[in-house]
Amino acid sequence: MDNEELIAIQQALKAWFPPEDHKLRDLPGGKAQWYYVPWQSVRERLDEVYPAWQASYSEPRYIGDYCTVTCTITIAGISRQGVGNAEIQLLSSGGKNMARGTPIERAIADAFKTAAEAWG
Repeated sequence: MDNEELIAIQQALKAWFPPEDHKLRDLPGGKAQWYYVPWQSVRERLDEVYPAWQASYSEPRYIGDYCTVTCTITIAGISRQGVGNAEIQLLSSGGKNMARGTPIERAIADAFKTAAEAWG
């Protein structure tokens, strides 16, 4: 792959996501909200831009109260990594479980998004 092809891939990956891909989520405590792009939309973007992309993940590691995972996304033989982490217990101030998925699932999703951000 030549430099021009790589530049074209990176530009396509960095394109803005359409408004319908942005989702609204309540922040813990329910007093504020934020917009985000779900990892599924990021995966679809990778599929559209370079269908032969690959992702690999490290074994989960537990460091203190966190689970950590590293994701490597490879496009055209070039790899970029991202580290994800998730609290093992994610509790509200009232003791309610606030987690969406297991710590490993959340750390994998976080690592994937971080690796994808490394691509733009």
